Amino acid sequence: MSAETRHEKHPQLAVDQGGFSAGPARRRILAAGLAGGALLLAGATGCATGGAGGTSAKQLAGSPGATLAGKVTIWSWDVAAKAMQRLGKVFEQAHPGTTVEVVDIGYDNAYDKITVGLGAGSGLPDILTVEGHKLPTYIGNFPNALVDLTGRAADLKSQYPQASWRTVADARGRVLALPWDSGPCALFYRRDLFQQAGIDPAGLATWDDYVTAGTALKAATGKKMLILDAKQDSLFAMLLQQQGQRWFTDGKVAVATPAAERALTLLKQLVDRDLVDFENGWDGFVSGTHDGKAATTPTAAWWDGTLTTEMADLSGKFGVVPLPAFAPGGTRTSNSGGSTLCVTAQSRNPETAWAFLWGRTPPRPRSRPTGSTPHRAGCGRSRPPPARRSLRP
Repeated sequence: MSAETRHEKHPQLAVDQGGFSAGPARRRILAAGLAGGALLLAGATGCATGGAGGTSAKQLAGSPGATLAGKVTIWSWDVAAKAMQRLGKVFEQAHPGTTVEVVDIGYDNAYDKITVGLGAGSGLPDILTVEGHKLPTYIGNFPNALVDLTGRAADLKSQYPQASWRTVADARGRVLALPWDSGPCALFYRRDLFQQAGIDPAGLATWDDYVTAGTALKAATGKKMLILDAKQDSLFAMLLQQQGQRWFTDGKVAVATPAAERALTLLKQLVDRDLVDFENGWDGFVSGTHDGKAATTPTAAWWDGTLTTEMADLSGKFGVVPLPAFAPGGTRTSNSGGSTLCVTAQSRNPETAWAFLWGRTPPRPRSRPTGSTPHRAGCGRSRPPPARRSLRP
């Protein structure tokens, strides 16, 4: 998950074109986005630096059917933390005698705090929110710092997209977290600025259309097309994934490829035409968007949570259409973000923490009625597999 995640529909974000299908191209994109993290794991496993200590990770030892009780604490951030608070109340109602405490640790410092806690073997909560692309490195560097969920979770593999599952399992097949969401991408835009410039956002079928429209929009409104952080740009990775490429190919950083060249050429065109507003960090990104410094944001579905909570005064000004393609008729989505939930080896109540992750104590697949859908992510409600979620409210 990037800094936010989508958990309920927001009516002011009308979808002007349809959502995204889960066809082969979509699955290839998600696989490209997350497989890079699995490669990082392969490199990290040879340099483990500790964590919970010992020769094997802590496992769930209680009975799956035991009555749940006690307190669990969760670290998350921003809109995700707010979602956890809502889900925690549902969980408490479903399991009297349990308490769920959510601590918003803030995104900018989240991984410093998590890394320190994993390395020290102390100071962590029962449950951590960790973005999918970061989890494999943590698993490799701190192999025993998370509870081994394999005994309960191994049979759940088929219920998640393959790419999402690869981020939560190590090279030995141990399952150390559960996928929570993914980040299907689209193009968010300011309706008022496009109307002022006389540009139909539905006409942005290709990135060439996007650059051309950006030049016209800047001439008409004085606004640029998008906001980037020069030090922590994520757009390049999203553009690679849109083309079905990952960061690595055959174990090597893949920047001298046709896909990378197309992505870099697009970024250079946008900068050369002065269509990029550079801001620092997440706060700069959010404040710049609120202040109307740029007319579009090509990003993931979780962005609507930020728009809704941090820019409520701009309700109704944002719309969303599919990403432009690199070629007419090409792929018009990508993946950015996606998060996992894991139980730390420091947890004093791992059974209740696991139950929150899953949402209930799941029966084994062979005993589940055909066609039923399990509850996930501690929410006590049914959710579709992450890769099949649509931007349509």
